[in-house]
Amino acid sequence: RNGTVSEAALRYLWFHVSSQAVLRIREVLPEKHPSWKYTQELGQLFDALGKEYSKYRQTDVEPVVADLVKLVHSAGAESRRKAVRPKALLDNCLKVMRMLYGAPC
Repeated sequence: RNGTVSEAALRYLWFHVSSQAVLRIREVLPEKHPSWKYTQELGQLFDALGKEYSKYRQTDVEPVVADLVKLVHSAGAESRRKAVRPKALLDNCLKVMRMLYGAPC
């Protein structure tokens, strides 16, 4: 937002953070939960978007963003996670998506 990284890099970061949040939700959500089908569909959308982002290399984005993406995917981040409600994760995902993609979409 403050102009130190490109919008494309912020979108790249949003994708990695949000897709990991959806994966975590899918891991713990029981199949009988009312949101199960929705989260499965959301996961499929992120899988499709992941094909687009697979063309990117971390060297294509600013180093600070590449470092954050590495942290998101690192096993060490596991110990630093705090409990967050799944709805809060999805709300945040949507809010940031609207900020990053609102104008071009």
